[in-house]
Amino acid sequence: MFSETVSFGGDPDVDLGSPTDLAGAAQNGATRRPGRGRRGRGQRRDEAPRAESAASDASDAPTGEATFPVAPAEPRGEPPAVREGRAEQVPETREPRESREPREPREPREGRQPGRDGRDGRDGRNGRDFRNEPRNGPRFDRQGDRQSDRQGGQQGGFDRGGRPDRHSRRRNRQRNRQRDQQPFDRQPVVTAADTAFAGWLGVGRDGGFVRQAVNSYLPGPSDPFVPQAVMKQWGLRPGDKVEVMAGRDQRGRMCVVEVTKVNDEEPQAAVKRPDFQALMATYPDRKLTLETRKMKGGPEITRRVIDLIAPIGYGQRALIVAPARSGKTMLLQAIMEGVALNHPQAALLVLLVDERPEEVSDMVACGYGEVVASSFDMPAERHREVVEMVMERSRRLVELGKDVVIVLDSITRMARAFNTIERGIGRTLSGGLDATAMAKPKAFFGSARAVAPSHGGGSLTIIGTALVETGSRMDDVIFEEFKGTGNCEIKLDRSLSERRIYPAIDIPASGTRREDKLFRPDQLDAVYVLRRGLQQMPPAAAMEWLIKRIGVTTSNDGLLSGLRDA
Repeated sequence: MFSETVSFGGDPDVDLGSPTDLAGAAQNGATRRPGRGRRGRGQRRDEAPRAESAASDASDAPTGEATFPVAPAEPRGEPPAVREGRAEQVPETREPRESREPREPREPREGRQPGRDGRDGRDGRNGRDFRNEPRNGPRFDRQGDRQSDRQGGQQGGFDRGGRPDRHSRRRNRQRNRQRDQQPFDRQPVVTAADTAFAGWLGVGRDGGFVRQAVNSYLPGPSDPFVPQAVMKQWGLRPGDKVEVMAGRDQRGRMCVVEVTKVNDEEPQAAVKRPDFQALMATYPDRKLTLETRKMKGGPEITRRVIDLIAPIGYGQRALIVAPARSGKTMLLQAIMEGVALNHPQAALLVLLVDERPEEVSDMVACGYGEVVASSFDMPAERHREVVEMVMERSRRLVELGKDVVIVLDSITRMARAFNTIERGIGRTLSGGLDATAMAKPKAFFGSARAVAPSHGGGSLTIIGTALVETGSRMDDVIFEEFKGTGNCEIKLDRSLSERRIYPAIDIPASGTRREDKLFRPDQLDAVYVLRRGLQQMPPAAAMEWLIKRIGVTTSNDGLLSGLRDA
């Protein structure tokens, strides 16, 4: 350790200290970096003015004065010979600031390359490592960078890291939320509309699809897409029967371009139709006569018994309470045949939910009405889609003032399918039935109504079956939920079917509310006489006597006139 005093130009002596002290100070000044806390940021702010003032003083010094070079720090782990040779090397002095070439302007913060961490480096250094650069090298005005960051965050919506600030992020979230809530109505680009399709309209989130009868109006890969713009143009609703022209769009899917028919009418007529929920419901006052008078045998006897004991009118909500193996399917087929033969103007829809595939084939083979089915080998979601499609289709027809008859088999299995979908959402009732599972089945069954003539007329008749005596507590709860919702009830008796007495109708337990609106005044008195007589007999004896009376008469009018004369 030694100390040396050097004098230049008569100046006072300057104590340079020992070379080791000078090297240590140089090493500490060259490699030390300010901390990352608040103190470190304050040190960085103060370093820039001090460094600039020092550089300017050095450039303004007289030429006669020399600057003593600072010895570099001794690197660790190197041999002494290497350290001595390195100490002899004198670092080059930099030119004064005024004689340097002007450096290129910095790029905007948005255009810089991100650092290693995917963001701009600390204090805008863009991820570069300045540890190996000389201290007198290029410096950034950190204080100016922070000022520009604050101004950019206020004006451009970005923070000092190049990311949107809080207010911008909040605005973006609100804008995205509003965009998600808006309907998707961009018109696809179709090259040529050269394919015709016909089916029922099923509505989704971004538009609709034309469901085809070959798939029982269930979603299929060949269903053409209906854009929102087309649906708004013609006021299309779920369940509308449409005839369209479609072509391939830019995504390669079939897309509807032109609507030619809506519910077998011109598209302009669909715009001004009323809403189903606004139609006024009344008691049925038009009888849906099932007696054909042209046919003999079991089905005709069944139809004539129903017309006498539990008549069905347009807009009726009829519930057939059927134990297992009580002749339910034969009863439904007889009703379908009577409606198809006597009321061809009414739209007959046969809805089979969760039924056996062979029963579906049997209903289709009958050839009465349009069969829409979902067998038990399909998932519950398919059952729900079929039910909703038929419900919407029937409502669209009623809005046009038409008469619709739906034969449903069965309400119990439909409720079971919705219970599978809605399980765990609401409160669980007795038998494992979810409280919210009955909402859709009740809405379906409650759609049956006769519309007042002042509201355009029309009617929706639903004849559904409810399974009882199955040994399942859930089936009993479902029947109890629907028991008070219907205005017509036909109860089948298994004991009669076991004795091969068909139709196996329990006469005392069957009937229709406000049946006086369905019979003529001259028929009503005779019907009351008939029911009083049958009420006094056992169920089996009463049905056998009525079947004999029907066999010896040609019509119900003749049977009732004989009772009046007696």
